[in-house]
Amino acid sequence: MSCDLSLLVYLSCCALWESPL
Repeated sequence: MSCDLSLLVYLSCCALWESPL
């Protein structure tokens, strides 16, 4: 579960960084 959560957070961070906010 830790791995999945970490991966999800990583992907979310990436998406936020890529998004022009």
